Amino acid sequence: MITVLIDSHFLGYGAYYTTGHLSHEDKATGIPYGFLWSILLIAEKFKTNKFIFFWDSGSWRKKVFPEYKASRREGTEEEQKERERIHQQFDYLKESILLRLGFSCWQVPEMESDDLIAGTIVNHPDKRFVIVSSDNDLYQLLTKSNVAGMYDPAKHKLYRAFDFYQEYGIAARDWTIIKCIAGCSSDGVPGVPGVGTKTAIKYITEKLNPKSKAYRNIVENPAIVKRNYRLVALPMYTTPIIPLPKSSEMIFTEVQAEDLFRRLGFESFLKEDIFERWMNFSRGAF
Repeated sequence: MITVLIDSHFLGYGAYYTTGHLSHEDKATGIPYGFLWSILLIAEKFKTNKFIFFWDSGSWRKKVFPEYKASRREGTEEEQKERERIHQQFDYLKESILLRLGFSCWQVPEMESDDLIAGTIVNHPDKRFVIVSSDNDLYQLLTKSNVAGMYDPAKHKLYRAFDFYQEYGIAARDWTIIKCIAGCSSDGVPGVPGVGTKTAIKYITEKLNPKSKAYRNIVENPAIVKRNYRLVALPMYTTPIIPLPKSSEMIFTEVQAEDLFRRLGFESFLKEDIFERWMNFSRGAF
């Protein structure tokens, strides 16, 4: 049975933008509702009830490069308040819902979920995984033989190593060096001046003119490439070994599920046909 590795912030923000407006008894419940719907559909798609949920908790990379993801910490006062409201729901989802339902949740100080996902894949080479995320930092993991692909529930698409090759014309194993050269704008990691992803790909495929300014910039800036390796390569060397969920007859009982869904006001989950799907999920019966 395949194990699904969830980038929880990715899935949580997806829920916020679709069902985030929902509430029950003056308590915001939209993110947990959309999040749970997504994992039910993912379970049915991949016919598995083996899930691990990973959560960001800062990043050690800021010690290496203080500007790492600095832009994400900025924003207006209202945006900061919105972020706080979102993360309050994340905490409630993690601590009062997923753990109570018996799921495996991991959050390690100064570690990003990317590292925890990558470490799990590397440390369990005999197991099969699907990554739920759209973070292109994780593309480098598509080269692993035990990764079936990256799944985006919103697009209903499984992105595989072959899809990566079709899009970029290089193997997924080369993605790390591409990020080292070109940097990563979303994470605030600057690359070699004047060199973007397409130019970096031309360089490693030997299609970049050696007389060009971009080529000279790459060969003359090995320090940038070396620094960026510590910022983009996954996983970091101190990533702990995450145990996989144990196979069991049932993750949660009918009583546990019914009680939780009623308290949250998730009446649609209690409809006979939907509730049966939840119990099939718990039993691993697909």
